[in-house]
Amino acid sequence: TVGIEGNNCKIRHRIRRGFRRSCNFSKKIENHFKAFDLTFFYINNGFI
Repeated sequence: TVGIEGNNCKIRHRIRRGFRRSCNFSKKIENHFKAFDLTFFYINNGFI
């Protein structure tokens, strides 16, 4: 459970950072989806 909670914390942190960054620069929903796709790509492939 420690590993799972750590992973969940990382995901929540990355998603919130995506919202903060994207709200300042782009209002297009497509760009939000691209940012989340890129975030989850890095999470799933172990680059974080």
